[in-house]
Amino acid sequence: MSPEYVEIVRDHVDAFNRADVEALMAVCSDDVLSLPGRSALQGGYRGQEGLRSFFADNADTFELIMVRLDEFHDAGDRVVGIGHVRIRPLGGGPDTEIPAAIVYSFDGGRSYGLKTCATAQQPSRPWG
Repeated sequence: MSPEYVEIVRDHVDAFNRADVEALMAVCSDDVLSLPGRSALQGGYRGQEGLRSFFADNADTFELIMVRLDEFHDAGDRVVGIGHVRIRPLGGGPDTEIPAAIVYSFDGGRSYGLKTCATAQQPSRPWG
């Protein structure tokens, strides 16, 4: 597994948890495609404006959204991170931890796509 790619994923998660679009774009291609769990219903988010829309949508829905990845798996030009997404609905309520697999795709040292699977068990091989 490319240690460089894993470090980029760690930087991505750190920036995501801070809702720092500029830091995210520093590790992503200009036309990055983000497919969060809700993209099956709402579509994906592309590029810097898409990431800004993603965080605006999160602010309209969640009081808290955090990613924690505990495992990293090599899949060629992809890294699969396994962990949890922790959310709290806007207006309060209990925190919920959702098991998740996030597939990060790379080209030229920058992430050009990421897809979140609702549970680590959802697809048998989300990267294959």
